[in-house]
Amino acid sequence: MRRIIYILIFLLVPLFSLANTFVPIGHGSYQRRIDLEKGSINSTCDRLGYKKSMFYTYDAIMDGKSDIICVCYKIFTQDIICIITDDNVTELTNQDVDRFSKRFDFNHVFGPWEREYHLTEGINDKELSYSFMSNVLDLKQGESSGCFIAESFGYRLFFKNNLLCKWESSDGLNKNAKEWKEINPDYYEICYDKALYYWKNDSIKAIQDVNMQAEAFSHLPVDLIKYKDFYKDEDGFINYKMLIVTFHLCSITLRDFKDNTYGDYYFFGKKMIRNHELYKYRYKMCDFYFSKSGTLFNMSASDHHKKVR
Repeated sequence: MRRIIYILIFLLVPLFSLANTFVPIGHGSYQRRIDLEKGSINSTCDRLGYKKSMFYTYDAIMDGKSDIICVCYKIFTQDIICIITDDNVTELTNQDVDRFSKRFDFNHVFGPWEREYHLTEGINDKELSYSFMSNVLDLKQGESSGCFIAESFGYRLFFKNNLLCKWESSDGLNKNAKEWKEINPDYYEICYDKALYYWKNDSIKAIQDVNMQAEAFSHLPVDLIKYKDFYKDEDGFINYKMLIVTFHLCSITLRDFKDNTYGDYYFFGKKMIRNHELYKYRYKMCDFYFSKSGTLFNMSASDHHKKVR
């Protein structure tokens, strides 16, 4: 999210005469365009026919010192629209671009957060036409008129009057889970297999669990990372959801507790605490006390130092 905020500021900063602009002309060659060298990156791309939701950038701040300021790409692709350089660069070669982008990782630079941001902005600004989206994506006809599937990224796109009007995940994954699947596919498989086994091959419930774990991971405070190994099983699965529930003292029902721990809990039976009839369960380093109705009443460390909600 901070990257998106930074990009918004970066794109609007006027370049004026401090930068040169080059456009690809084929066969790894680039031509300087003097007519494009005043204004911001947004305005430069706009004059090339690309509104702000149609492109993304890879910039020098991400790649260290370089006389290339940034490369602008068409969304969902690695197709270069233009390259912005310092004003001392009067010619540009493919070797220069390769050197600048040697650490470029498409799935990281234009990951699910950026993709979904551009899709939403494109709808709000009425900038993403069917012709443009079919150019950058291999769209297949969906289940209804105006619906198309982008299988490679897992999105269902809806068009009205030739403009994108709605999008949704076609694989059921939220943006955090999509990021896991693309950047850390091995761990994604561990998480998915864990859920699929627990839910007896119900793929829909398994996807919902992966979404839950990925969402929990995305909100994991830095100070809790040191405890993650306490929540890791022998297969390498880390229960981020229960880590946050335990240390943030989040409310959870008995039903969710049983499912979110994937059945990995101990039941100690009925306990009387302060005249309350409660049912004691243990998961990892914490004891959970639920009322008869399944409402969480109390949590305590398993060494009996209480952490009362």
